[in-house]
Amino acid sequence: MIIDIRQHRLPHVLTGTLIFTCLISFVIVAVMSGNPAPLLRAVIAGVITMTTLLIIALSLPGQLGLGDVTLVGVITASLAWLSWYAAAHGLIVGLTLQGVLGFLARARSRSRTALPMGPALLAGWLAAILASGWLQPGYLM
Repeated sequence: MIIDIRQHRLPHVLTGTLIFTCLISFVIVAVMSGNPAPLLRAVIAGVITMTTLLIIALSLPGQLGLGDVTLVGVITASLAWLSWYAAAHGLIVGLTLQGVLGFLARARSRSRTALPMGPALLAGWLAAILASGWLQPGYLM
């Protein structure tokens, strides 16, 4: 996310690798466990959010980068692997945080200040992970 903060750009090499790694990992776990439900949930959530943000990015050129579109798909898919609630929670927290930061930046400088979206999305992802209890000791046992 340092790249996004400094250059306001999320390289597709980074976000594409994240998507590929997530999907391959999810497929392996789904095959080994014999339970495809989390995989389907993750793919559906990722595709829906990526498509929605892609439409927004194409409708409002210069407001939302395609790297952000890809990152939100990865974040939503990885959270949807846990549950629909985690996916919605992470997305809502990340977008709300971005909105609050944008409002504060706009109120402070009175000019259009471009803010990177990646850090806010990752903060929402982390908040959803912590809220789901996945990082609690003994969760996987």
